[in-house]
This record gives sequence, structure tokens and C-alpha cells, in this order.
Amino acid sequence: MTTALLPPPPTPRPGLSGMLRLDPLAPLIAIIAPIAAISTSCTWEVGALTMCVLLPLLVVIQPRRGAWAAIGILVFTTVLTLGFASTTDIGHERAQAIISHLGWFSPTQWDGALNFTARVGAILTLLLAAGLLSGPEDTIRAFVVHLKMPNRIAQAGIAALGFASVLRREQRSIIEAHILRGSALDAPILGGAIRWFRSMPALVAAAVRHAERVSMSMDARAFGAHPTRTERTDFSWRMRDTVFLILAFAATGLLIGAYWDVGFAIQHNLA
Repeated sequence: MTTALLPPPPTPRPGLSGMLRLDPLAPLIAIIAPIAAISTSCTWEVGALTMCVLLPLLVVIQPRRGAWAAIGILVFTTVLTLGFASTTDIGHERAQAIISHLGWFSPTQWDGALNFTARVGAILTLLLAAGLLSGPEDTIRAFVVHLKMPNRIAQAGIAALGFASVLRREQRSIIEAHILRGSALDAPILGGAIRWFRSMPALVAAAVRHAERVSMSMDARAFGAHPTRTERTDFSWRMRDTVFLILAFAATGLLIGAYWDVGFAIQHNLA
């Protein structure tokens, strides 16, 4: 019996998200307060501390996806910081001071770059943490159950999200078929990229066929004929969701209290 040469896709480990099984709206509500605090802070230490705490938690929440997300955030913020610092003009008369102090940039350049990139990185990390704690399809269903979002919008969003996973399976089948048929032109290093581009024409045809099947199934099930539909998952707000929100707001309060003397925009408004 002939077997496919591609390795099986990795089995996702549930991590903390699978253990907690929070209501999808709980993580989204929990990140509102810290995002507001980071956005209105007058120092980059607030965002940097948030990133240092949350980046390891991304791996705990979902080991495989969280690890890739943490690496992506680190690479993105590092490149953004270096690029932002290098474009800051401080004058020619301070060139010697730059070389003698840090070798690359002056403290003013570092402070200006970190003041921007730490906020951006912390906010992105919070958004990724909320996304890893709740699946996108479950989040849309929670919007329907809790916020009464129109069902037509929800079902269209769920169908669009499911389209990507179906295409991934289709592309894997196409690549396996090419390998089993002895396709040539495979380079030692670029073999995967070549097979990926070679599968695109067949993948486009598979996408059209899948879109037709989805359209026919939606017509057969009277899509949009009724304002509500039966959901396979019934989301209900539980005690763990309330505790999670309390912990998130308490952590935000501790963060604001620790850096209150440094300054927040709310202090200037109150003054």
C-alpha cells in the first residue's frame, strides 16, 4: 500500500486555553483596560513589562501557536525599534556622543523608539493572547448569543473562516498527489516552496468547487430565511469568566499603581 510522503500535521496541544475553556467574550473584555492603560502611559516601561509577562504566557496558552506568535512579536518589535531609532534625526553635532555612548544610537533615540514600539508590541501581545484564549468561530458565535449580532453576518464569517482550513486540507492532498506521481523539479532546499507554487492552479479549482458546494448547501438550508438558527455550542457566562475578568482588572490596577508616579494621560486630564 502506497503512503503519502508528507509528514502528518502536528497535533495541537490544548494548553491553558483548553483547560480554562473561557467564554470567548471574556478575553476580549479583559484586554480593554490594559490596552487603555498602555495607550495612555507616558513611559515605555509599562508596555515593556506587559510584553515580558505576556510573551511566556502565549506559549502556556497554546504551546505551538503561542510559540510562533511570541517569536513573531519579538522579531517585529526588534526590527521596528531599530528602524524607528535609526530614522530619528538628532543633529550632526551629537554624532560623536552617539558613538561613545552606545555605539549605534543615543539614549534619546532609544527612548523615542521604545516609547512607540513597546506600546505597539504590548497591544499586539494582548490581542494575540485574547485570540489564543478563544477561537475565531466561537467568538463569532458568542457575538450572536450575547450581543445579538445578526445571524447572516455570523454565518458568513464562520463560512469564511472555515474556507481557509478546507483549502489547507485540499492543498495537502494536491501536494501528496504530486509526490506520489513522481513530480520532478524538486530542489533540495526549495522543494517545499516549489511544490507549494505548483499546487496553486489545482488549488484555485478546488476553491471554486468548494465555494459552489457552500453556496448550494446554504440555499438548501434556507440561509437567511429566519432571524435565528440553532447553534451547536451554547455559550453561557460562568463563574470562571467573572474571576478571569477580576484578575485581569486587578493586574491592570497593579500596573497603573506601580507606574503612577511616572505619569499617565489621565493625570494630565485630572490636573
